[in-house]
Amino acid sequence: MNPGTEPLVLAVPVFNAEEFLASTLESLNAQGPHLRWWLQDAGSNDRTLEIARSFSRAGDTVQSERDEGQSDGLNRAFRKMGGSIVGFINGDDLLMPGCAKRVLDYFHEHPEIDLVYGQVEWIDRTGTPSGVHSGRIGSLPEMLDIYNVWWRKRQWVQPEVFFRRSLWEKVGGFSTRWNLAFDYDFWVRCIRA
Repeated sequence: MNPGTEPLVLAVPVFNAEEFLASTLESLNAQGPHLRWWLQDAGSNDRTLEIARSFSRAGDTVQSERDEGQSDGLNRAFRKMGGSIVGFINGDDLLMPGCAKRVLDYFHEHPEIDLVYGQVEWIDRTGTPSGVHSGRIGSLPEMLDIYNVWWRKRQWVQPEVFFRRSLWEKVGGFSTRWNLAFDYDFWVRCIRA
């Protein structure tokens, strides 16, 4: 890690995530000192907390409390988890090896940039790759173009997006009004900012 550079901090909102959570946290821990995570559990009644605690390292956090949905859980995590470079992934997502270091290096080299996005590789439940997706949005009109951007699969997919905490603070966090589109609402507000 570059001297004076803090780690990338990821929120992991979950509810009854035991099936894939070990793989998710293993991929995060493999990032080494370049990443720490904050697992925000919504009151799971399976083995989610047991699994999370078994993977928790110094600096990682496991928090469990009822919430009003994923966006509320994310806001709870973001308010407490710290970090100047942040993002979020779900309990069934993975990070590719070296991802956190690459993200941190890019932000360090480009202090004028507030948000970066990359690529995701789709995998099935056994971990077998089934395709690759690359977001390609560079302007507000593109962000708002549902037919030519989103339906043509140029949208951002949440695990490929990382941003400065200052941007999250500037746009006001995640809206709890939109259950399934809270990330879209957030990206629109980010690009407008």
